[in-house]
Amino acid sequence: MVSSLTGIDNDVTTLQHTAPTNPGNSGGPLFDENGHVVGVTNAVLAVEAQQNQNFAIHAQVVTTLLDSLRIPYTSANEAMAQQVPDIVRGAAAYTVKILCHR
Repeated sequence: MVSSLTGIDNDVTTLQHTAPTNPGNSGGPLFDENGHVVGVTNAVLAVEAQQNQNFAIHAQVVTTLLDSLRIPYTSANEAMAQQVPDIVRGAAAYTVKILCHR
């Protein structure tokens, strides 16, 4: 569940979500119930009294990066809810690791 469309200090490039996030999940896609990527997991707020404060980079920021690097991708407009196992199986076909070097 997306709990905020902005991140820490109203950062508009990130969104806050409640999907369980563990070490090593950074860079992984965050999907909606239709299997669309809505963000890329990038942080967890590690405050003892707080739970489920996980953050992802907005998909729009990612597509802007891909466009600037001329990396092709496809956008889907389907609005058909899927079961989580089906989303995971589908994601395996188009989830790739991207490394950025300075």
